[in-house]
Amino acid sequence: MNSGKKTIHRDELDQTLNREDPLAYVRRTGRDTLEERFRAFANALPRTDDGGLDPALLCDRPCPLCACRDSEELFTKYGFPIHACDRCGFEFARPMLDPDRELTPADREWTERMAADHLAFITKSFYRDCATRRFEYELQQVLSLIETLPSRPAFLEVGSSIGLGLSVAARYGFEVVGVEPDRGAADWAERYGFEVHRDYFRADLFPDRKFDVVMTLDVLEHVPDPVGFLREIRKVLKPGGLVLVQVPNAGALITWLEGSRNQIYNGLIHLNYFDPASLNRTALTAGLNPRRTTSFLSELGKILAFDRDHIREVIARHRPDLVDGFELHQDWINDSGLGYKVLGIYAEPE
Repeated sequence: MNSGKKTIHRDELDQTLNREDPLAYVRRTGRDTLEERFRAFANALPRTDDGGLDPALLCDRPCPLCACRDSEELFTKYGFPIHACDRCGFEFARPMLDPDRELTPADREWTERMAADHLAFITKSFYRDCATRRFEYELQQVLSLIETLPSRPAFLEVGSSIGLGLSVAARYGFEVVGVEPDRGAADWAERYGFEVHRDYFRADLFPDRKFDVVMTLDVLEHVPDPVGFLREIRKVLKPGGLVLVQVPNAGALITWLEGSRNQIYNGLIHLNYFDPASLNRTALTAGLNPRRTTSFLSELGKILAFDRDHIREVIARHRPDLVDGFELHQDWINDSGLGYKVLGIYAEPE
């Protein structure tokens, strides 16, 4: 489908990260301050005498992809153990904060402060500009796989945040709807006049509606049951419709290099750690077939701070098939599936 809009190239997204000063994005968006808040919140959680998290706060979980209960602890981040499944290798937080635990006044205070900090992060003008460009790139990826759409196609964003994605989709001619549980973010989106359901997504929010395109960006890593989540999305998809899922990439080159220091590993809010293969496995288990899987945001500026021989060793450890063609170039990184974000587009089986 040709939208008639200017094509957003993947290289433009890399440029927003500023190769010459790779920490500029962190400073300008306030991401560093947000990470400090995560750490402070985790440190304030009740602890046992040996420093571990109070078990009353937690609930155990098997591998969310294959349900295997055997896993190996890799490391701990913010007090939360990060495990790898013994059967399929998927990385996930185990245990996790019990979503059904009774919140104390201190919990509520911290939750409200975290929500306010996150809203301040995502409403900065620089972040909004970058995020809008990325969203348009992703929507164009979906549209490139669609030959025809009705005159007013239906679009749903699950986790619509402050409405940037809804704004882009509306400009492309979609009738847009969002689902967003965060009150402050939903308030922002509604200022644009969009329909936003203030809730956690479930299919019965839309008993009589189906959508041509469903997008969910930076959401699946937060969901306790990612397979069940995608199955719910399937229920609201029109025949021939497409689902786009974008997540941080645990198989990114910068993630391998930084290891547990990388911001993707945050057991407080990130429960699942996908790479391109495991994202596709999740979709297939949910009954969706992959149409396109790619990565973007190479993080080349950060990568160049590491010794080249060390980079080669890390690639050889994780992906020996890539060593011979190894290049320190953003196209090679992204084409190899090693960019910081994974984008998967999925459809119902034909």
